[in-house]
Amino acid sequence: MTMPGLPTSTPKPSWYRRTWVTVTGVAVLGLILGAAVGSSSGPEISPAAQKQIDAAHDAQHQAETDRDDARAAQQQAESERDQARNELNAAQADLTTRGAALDKRKADLDTREKKVSGAEAAAKANSFGGDGIYLVGTDIQPGTYKAGPSPSGNCYSEVDRDLNDTINSIISNNNTSGPVVLNVPGTAKAVKVDGCAEFHKVA
Repeated sequence: MTMPGLPTSTPKPSWYRRTWVTVTGVAVLGLILGAAVGSSSGPEISPAAQKQIDAAHDAQHQAETDRDDARAAQQQAESERDQARNELNAAQADLTTRGAALDKRKADLDTREKKVSGAEAAAKANSFGGDGIYLVGTDIQPGTYKAGPSPSGNCYSEVDRDLNDTINSIISNNNTSGPVVLNVPGTAKAVKVDGCAEFHKVA
């Protein structure tokens, strides 16, 4: 029951009670240590007090040991982290180097392929087979062509000025089994070959 005019006591929070107990314990320990320090002779410290002092020293020593162990463990972890980071950086650098080498190799292969393709196209444009009819300016270009001996034993070649397929259309013709030299002038319209080896432009 609360009396009028009197202050009402308020329950203290739990942290207040813990703090009070801690402060009280520290004060008691301080009194014990003060008594031990203030005394010049050992018998004045009771066995219980001495036991508490030793326990406090042991606890402090254990805390320092734990702190040093934790610090050493942290340093070891940091060292392992740095080593792993260095290994990762080295691996990434190696991958970058290999990637650059592969890119260069691919570029070199692309360049070589273009050169080979260009050479093949040029060779194709400057050569034609030993059988067929080839239009000058479309299938072949004017110039001098050579062919080896006929694989069939007989090579017939004919250069025509038009496509009328008459005697008057023939500019030149040849029938031989040996090597052939074929001159295709700019005025020619077609070249007919039969049983010949492949012709290659030489001029």
